Amino acid sequence: DYKRKELLNRAIQGQVIEAVEDALDSGDVEHLLTLVTNQPADQVFQRNKFPPHTLIRMIPQLVPYVQQQRSIADWVQECIMGVQTDSLNQQMLGTYKEVLENALKDVAQDRTPRGTFLTQLIQNAIVATMKFSAEG
Repeated sequence: DYKRKELLNRAIQGQVIEAVEDALDSGDVEHLLTLVTNQPADQVFQRNKFPPHTLIRMIPQLVPYVQQQRSIADWVQECIMGVQTDSLNQQMLGTYKEVLENALKDVAQDRTPRGTFLTQLIQNAIVATMKFSAEG
């Protein structure tokens, strides 16, 4: 619990990427959700340059909780929009496409406007990924 408090403090101090990566490394989804729900996604993503591999790891962890909270849906949206496909090698592109396809299965069941929006966003991202890997 002490470690969690420390991570939360780091996130509050603006070391969001480090705090998120620690939560991902330790597989602490609950803590990841705490970090996410305490920080408005658009502000965090504008201030921090998340590495693509971190974003790719975050998507599967967050997607199952999309229906519960709007802030989590916002984070998933920012994650997907934040991945620069042109900075991924072929292997990472493959992983990313897989992550998106799995996310699509989860999100497609969310019949809210938010779910519909995310579904379209993910579908577009998959198309873009396929286009990009075809070119590469």
